[in-house]
Amino acid sequence: MTDTLALTRRTLLACSILGLPYAAQGKTAAAPYRDPRAPLELRVRDLLGRMTLDEKVAQLGSMWMSKTAIMDGAGVFSPAKAAKSIPHGIGQIGRPNDTTGTTRANVSGFRSTEETAAFVNAVQRYLLEHTRLGIPALFHVEGAHGFMGRNATIFPIPPGLASTFDPDLIEQAFTVTGREARVNGGTVVLGPVLDLARDPRYGRVEEFFSEDPYLTGRMGTAAALGLQGRSRPLQKDRAFVTLKHFVHAVPQAGLNTAPADISERSLRETFLVPFAAAIKAANPASIMPSYNEVEGVPSHGSKALLQ
Repeated sequence: MTDTLALTRRTLLACSILGLPYAAQGKTAAAPYRDPRAPLELRVRDLLGRMTLDEKVAQLGSMWMSKTAIMDGAGVFSPAKAAKSIPHGIGQIGRPNDTTGTTRANVSGFRSTEETAAFVNAVQRYLLEHTRLGIPALFHVEGAHGFMGRNATIFPIPPGLASTFDPDLIEQAFTVTGREARVNGGTVVLGPVLDLARDPRYGRVEEFFSEDPYLTGRMGTAAALGLQGRSRPLQKDRAFVTLKHFVHAVPQAGLNTAPADISERSLRETFLVPFAAAIKAANPASIMPSYNEVEGVPSHGSKALLQ
């Protein structure tokens, strides 16, 4: 999703906005990376200089379905299991509010807000107090057209939202989504989706605002501003956004991970346009590469695409 430097910057920002203490065992209070008054670049540089290779790799890791490795059977955080599975910390925890992998999964797909808060706080407390550098985790959630969770507000799917042609209304809707995500422990929302609905066979078109680059760019920008707000540091009722998927284009036969055999001209004139608009206007915290190949190179490994 991003490189170590960018992820470290965002983690430090998340720690600051969450008001998390730096009370981990054996850590020097005077360390620059732990000083919220120090310049961010200095804090990042200081922290990276202290990290081992294992600790850097851990910050690039994420747990979603595998987060049962830090829970007991009932879905309660287990420090003993965490000590074995994430001894060097973890970069992100996916969907902290779901019950995937637990004995409750077939009964209730989501935790209550109170249970989620208890889980998130327990994870952060463990990371702060029982890992060497005390780096907190980010928690990402889904929010393509409303926060995915119990008792959440669900809006029309993105094609329906975009058919309003009303960016202000879309910003309001995603402001609600960001607030509900944050209340449920989410610091990062996986959205908005800026892919273009150019092939009706593609099984994800219900996530896309439209087939039009301009309209998708306007709607995506409005959604990003609603989720993340218009200023930094992030406010307590907002969450970082993740523009995605950079860039699916038109996968062969409408299959999610199929290659996109497309020209650079089509990319620049069509499929990159919504991303350019949202990046310039909304200052997104992160961008998710697509799952497929573009011009024969996997998006996650394409320097031409990512840089």
